[in-house]
Amino acid sequence: PRYLPPFLRDAASFATDGRLWVQRTTPAEGPPTFDVFDSDCRRVGQVTLPRGRRLLGFGQGTLYGVFRDDFDLEYLERYRVGH
Repeated sequence: PRYLPPFLRDAASFATDGRLWVQRTTPAEGPPTFDVFDSDCRRVGQVTLPRGRRLLGFGQGTLYGVFRDDFDLEYLERYRVGH
């Protein structure tokens, strides 16, 4: 389509700290980008993962992502999340 909605289906995930992460619609070759909202529904930040990563889940002060290489092998990655 000519235009995509700002958020796609299954784009929202809650972190362990209660913040809501919503993945934005980006160009196919672009990196995954998330808007982060607090419990008062205020946008408190935006996070961009490295290109080719997929958000998997959250831990205490961390998020987990998956990277798939050219051989379709998947690698678990951990990123520190600061507030």
